Amino acid sequence: MKHLNTRLAKLPRTEWDSDLVNQVSPSITFGYNGNESIPVLSTENGNLHSFEYINHDYPVDLKKELHDWAKQYGWEWQCEYTGTYILTEAI
Repeated sequence: MKHLNTRLAKLPRTEWDSDLVNQVSPSITFGYNGNESIPVLSTENGNLHSFEYINHDYPVDLKKELHDWAKQYGWEWQCEYTGTYILTEAI
């Protein structure tokens, strides 16, 4: 994924800082698939405002602006399991 770190810095602001005053980008962690490092966006690492919910407690998808951000670079967010998505190259 070319220019990953630069582009991650441009993630849409969907979260709130600790004072709930300013919107900030979601927290991205990295997992591994073999030797490859994979960006992960998960409710397990905060990011509660980055998701769409059913009944305010069951995350069903990422917000549209996060999908749109990935799409502009030829990437997509794939659901690993409820509340956790990995960033991959679009097929």
